[in-house]
Parts: sequence; C-alpha cells; structure tokens
Amino acid sequence: MAQVRADLSGFEDPYLSGFRHPLLGERIVGGRHMTPEQETTRLAPITAVAVADRLQRELAAHGITTDVNDGYGLAVVSVSRGLVVWTNGDLFWWCSGWNDRRDRPVYAWHPSADPQRAARRIAARVGDLRSATPVHPQPAPAQPNETPLRKGGPA
Repeated sequence: MAQVRADLSGFEDPYLSGFRHPLLGERIVGGRHMTPEQETTRLAPITAVAVADRLQRELAAHGITTDVNDGYGLAVVSVSRGLVVWTNGDLFWWCSGWNDRRDRPVYAWHPSADPQRAARRIAARVGDLRSATPVHPQPAPAQPNETPLRKGGPA
C-alpha cells in the first residue's frame, strides 16, 4: 500500500491565529509572524459611509450634487431621480437598465477602491437618464385679457 503524504505548508491552525509566539514574542496572524511594528501599521477598515463620501466628492467634480445616507452597514448615495448608488464599503452598485425578457433590473457594479472611475460611469448614467427623460413643458402664462380662475371654480 502506497503512503500518501499531505502538503500542510499552507495550513493555518485557527487555534493559533492571533496568539503570541512563546519564544519570539511575535504575533501569529494568518500563519505569519508579525513584529510589533507591523501590528501597528495595519490599515483600519473603511466604513461604507466613508466610501460613499469619497464618491460624493468625485461626483461633485462632475457637477452632480448628491446626498449620502447610511444605516445597517450600508450607505446610499442619492444621485438623481431614478438613480441611487449603494455601497457596502467594498463595492458600488446601481441600476443600469431594465431587462424586459426577465422583467427585472440590471445592475452595474464597480470596486470602491476606484471612486474616480465609478464617478465617471455614474455621471455617464446620469447623462443617459437625463436624455431619456422627456422634458415637461411649462404651462403658458395667462393672457392679459383673461381673468384667472378663483379657488372654487369660475366667477
């Protein structure tokens, strides 16, 4: 019978993760030893609201005024009528169209690490929505010889 030897070089023991090595005094994280200097230089997590604020600044550079709201670990950037961008801190996603065959929306997404490019894509979508939205004509002003209607009907 042949012996099978398993390669355990990438194995990480979950019980050892985060513990200090007894002789070296280094912390073991992800199967690697970290010195105290490396521990202090770790990046803090970015919240969804911070990412949404970065997108808001990039959209302002395109001349688009937005509003940011957050809750439940997500953030929403209200861009224009019919366009809302969601983020969880890792991704942006927004409705980019409608699939008639499946009768459901189609979503576009972009990594939140690149808010400049996401803002360009969203600005292009705003332009598409504005060109597709019919312009409602303003009512003509009353002619000088016409009497305006009073509340409750004609006089």
